[in-house]
Amino acid sequence: MTHTINSELTPFRMPQLELQAVRRVLFFSAHEAAVMIGMVDEKTWLGWENGDQPIPEQVAMRIGALLDWRKAHLAQARESMGINATQHVRALWYESMDDWCSLEEHDPIAWRPEQSINATLLEEFPSRIELIAFDMRKYAAWIKGRKDSMHLRAQWLTEVA
Repeated sequence: MTHTINSELTPFRMPQLELQAVRRVLFFSAHEAAVMIGMVDEKTWLGWENGDQPIPEQVAMRIGALLDWRKAHLAQARESMGINATQHVRALWYESMDDWCSLEEHDPIAWRPEQSINATLLEEFPSRIELIAFDMRKYAAWIKGRKDSMHLRAQWLTEVA
C-alpha cells in the first residue's frame, strides 16, 4: 500500500457542515486540517466549517483527493480481507506523526487518514484485525542499522510485535 497522496487534485464540492464531517472521518483535528490541508490558521478553517466563509476550491479539491485516497485504500483492504476470509491481520498504529514520518516514504498528510482506515477495518473485522502500536525504540533495536522500509516494518510486525 502506498502512503503518498496523489498530487493530482480532483474537484469535490461540499457544504460547510460536510467539511467538518469529512475532516473527522479522516481523523484530522481542526488545527491539523487547517495547517496540512488548508494551509491556514485554525480560526480560518473553523470559519469554513461554520459557514462564515466560503470553502476555497483548492481546499475542497485537496480534501476530495484525501477522501479518494482513503476510499481506494479501504476498498483494497476490504477486498484482501474478503479474499483471505480466515486471515488474521496485524496493522501498525502510529500514535504520533513523528513515528509515522520516521519512514521516509510516508507522506505526513496520510498519517491520520491511514489511522482512520485501520480503525474502520477494526470495526468491520473485529476478530481478524489486531492493531499494534508502533514502538520506535523496539523497532530500532530490531532493525539493527538496516535501511528502514515498509517491508521491514511489516516483517517486524509479524515477528516481534
